[in-house]
Amino acid sequence: MIALKGQIKQVQHLSGKLCKPTGGKSDHYTVKPLHFAVKTHAFSMPIKYYNLPDTVNGETTETINGTKSFDNPSALTGKVINGIMLYSLPDGTCDVIEIADGVVSVEKKCGYAVIDGDTPITAIIKSGDSRVASGFFAIGYTKTTFNDLIEPQATNVYCNRLSVSKQKTLTAVTETAIYINSSQALYIVLPTGTCDEDSESVVEWLNNHKIEIIYPIAELSTTSNLDNEEEILCLM
Repeated sequence: MIALKGQIKQVQHLSGKLCKPTGGKSDHYTVKPLHFAVKTHAFSMPIKYYNLPDTVNGETTETINGTKSFDNPSALTGKVINGIMLYSLPDGTCDVIEIADGVVSVEKKCGYAVIDGDTPITAIIKSGDSRVASGFFAIGYTKTTFNDLIEPQATNVYCNRLSVSKQKTLTAVTETAIYINSSQALYIVLPTGTCDEDSESVVEWLNNHKIEIIYPIAELSTTSNLDNEEEILCLM
C-alpha cells in the first residue's frame, strides 16, 4: 500500500474527492492539484473531469497494415483520460475509472512494458538446448523484470511484433512468440538464425525490434505451483 497525501488513497487504485466549483451552475467537477508519490517519483497532477460518465473503461486499439512480423509491428494505443492511460486486453478485461458519490477511483488491471536492449536479460537458452524446441532459441526475463507482475501462464496479452503462445511448456513452443510460464517468467522465442545467440547480438536485435506488450496484472495473492522445469527456467 502506498501512503498518499491529501484526499487520495490507494488500495489497488487511486481515488480523490471531487467538488463542484463555487458560483453559478455547473456540472463540471474538479479536483485541486494533488501531491502523491508513485514508486520513487514524486509529482503533482491536476485532475479535471468534465461530464464523464460514472464509469470509463480502458480500450486498446491495435492497428497494422499487412501481416504482423518482426519488421512489420502493429501500433498499440490506449485511451487517455486526464493524463491517465487506460488499456484493455483481448478478452475485454480493462482498466477502469469510476465516479461514485463524488469520488474518482482508478483501477489498473493491465500492465504495459517495452522490451529492448536495455531490459535486463535473465537467460539466453540457445538452439539445441533441450529446454527449447528444435529450431528455436529463447530470451528469458524473470517476473521481477516488469513494473507490474504478469499473471502466471498468461495468454491474454497484446504484443506488437509476435504472437502469444498458448503452450504450457517452453519446450512445446514451436512458433515465433511470447511465452509466459507458471512462475511469471517471460520468454521471447525466436527461430534459430534470427541473430547470433549471445548477449551482444540479442541486445542489438532488440534495439532494432523493440517489443511492446500489454498484459494482465497478477493479483497480489496469486501463487504458483512450480514444477522443477519451470523453476529452473525462471532462475537461470
